[in-house]
Amino acid sequence: MARARNIKPSFFANDDLADIDPLGRLLFIGLWTVADRDGRLEDRPRRIKAEVLPYDDCDIDTLLGDLQKHGFIHRYEVGGERFIQVVNFAKHQNPHVKESASSIPAPDEHHARPVQEQGKAHPEPEQVGLIPDSGFLDTNNPPNPPAGGESPTTPKRERKPRIQLKTFIDNCRAAGENAISGYKPLLEYVEATGLPMEFVQLAWDEFKRQFGPGGKDEARKQADWRRHFLNYIEKNYMRLWYARVADGGNEYFLSTQGLQAQALQSNREAVA
Repeated sequence: MARARNIKPSFFANDDLADIDPLGRLLFIGLWTVADRDGRLEDRPRRIKAEVLPYDDCDIDTLLGDLQKHGFIHRYEVGGERFIQVVNFAKHQNPHVKESASSIPAPDEHHARPVQEQGKAHPEPEQVGLIPDSGFLDTNNPPNPPAGGESPTTPKRERKPRIQLKTFIDNCRAAGENAISGYKPLLEYVEATGLPMEFVQLAWDEFKRQFGPGGKDEARKQADWRRHFLNYIEKNYMRLWYARVADGGNEYFLSTQGLQAQALQSNREAVA
């Protein structure tokens, strides 16, 4: 049963959600409405899709995985049953006083184990900093240290500054680095999927056209442009290609958008 929840305008400007598919962001909001008063629900992707995104063609399980990877939800298993905890939900939402108590075990009870990452430590919901009444990460409010008082001895990873794509490319050139061609996660993805590198190059050209000088998103800043580009490749955001299953692997073909982008790049090269 869906319930009324809180959402603040700052949600839509939250850059921690920027790398998540737009449907994933909408799903995140939807999870608040179907979760119980403690922010828990059964991890049943088909049911969640029917309740939250019934009219959209999407892979709910993948979207849930993205939300977990970015720390917005915690997927866990208790006694062979799978559940979801919306991170810090109980702290920042205000359920109606008559709303029924949760019947789902908390992730820190009954030897719960994280889904997909069995055996790896996962932060408890109260350890992750969130913006009050919204349920999403607050970069100005860092997570609390684990119970016990002391922070981990592992050095805190330095946060990269957010820069424009042009600045990132200029920095790569100054350092004698390739912007994307040597990026190991990208190469591993291409090898695993069989995606042609010429399609990746076409996507990079279109990516630069969008985020580079004169592009409609020139002002956009990212801390990790390589990871941002890989996200575009993995999700095929620009819809430049499609795949067909064939003997020995997938076969990739340019879509109408891809053919148009290819023609545009060819004309640019001819003019240059």
